[in-house]
Amino acid sequence: MIEPTKVTVHRSMNSLPDDQVPFEELKRRFEVRKEFNFWNLEQDCRSFAEMITTWKEKELYKHFFDTWDDFLADYINKPEDWVNNIVEGVNLLDQTQPIKAQDALEAVIAKAKSQPLAEHGGDRSLVQKTVQQGDNVTLIQKGNNREYLTRRISRDHPEVLDEIGKGKKYRSVRQAAIAVGIVKEKIKIEFPPEESGSQIAGRLYQKLSDEQLTELRDELNQWGDRHTA
Repeated sequence: MIEPTKVTVHRSMNSLPDDQVPFEELKRRFEVRKEFNFWNLEQDCRSFAEMITTWKEKELYKHFFDTWDDFLADYINKPEDWVNNIVEGVNLLDQTQPIKAQDALEAVIAKAKSQPLAEHGGDRSLVQKTVQQGDNVTLIQKGNNREYLTRRISRDHPEVLDEIGKGKKYRSVRQAAIAVGIVKEKIKIEFPPEESGSQIAGRLYQKLSDEQLTELRDELNQWGDRHTA
């Protein structure tokens, strides 16, 4: 009896996903993509969405960056909600054919238009539920959740949705949410250690409103009274 021949199938390194290759190959891909703008998002963003999902779920970005935010800012050079919208849009569309980035974004917007938040603030899939006594349930909105923001805009400012996207008035959902007052933009002020107190005061004066400056002054006075008593 002739023993059956065992056939070993060798997969090309290029055919393996990022989480299944040695670090040296992952590093090579990382450098190639960054140097040559690997993703042709205008024509097809499916590979980009797949890569983003893998690198986040498998935490591959930690080989090169301390945080996910650093990875997006330096390597992808796009805001997080834009990236998330691309991934969600790809998942909403037929992935057997090329998907343009703009088509992915528009798919997310179309979904938001068809499912705007209700007047009470939204369905329970977009909130955290804190169960107290009996059937008393407190719903806490996820105010910065990307899907929540999109659907909130769809409910309260539907005309703004068509102004979100590349080359439009707002490049991201968050930027639009800030513009219409749904999200308050965070103020970031950096103080180099060599700056004097007067220089720091000048920075604060330029960044803060009169009301904020008055409140800050009162808080500093109270802090000083507590620590000098």
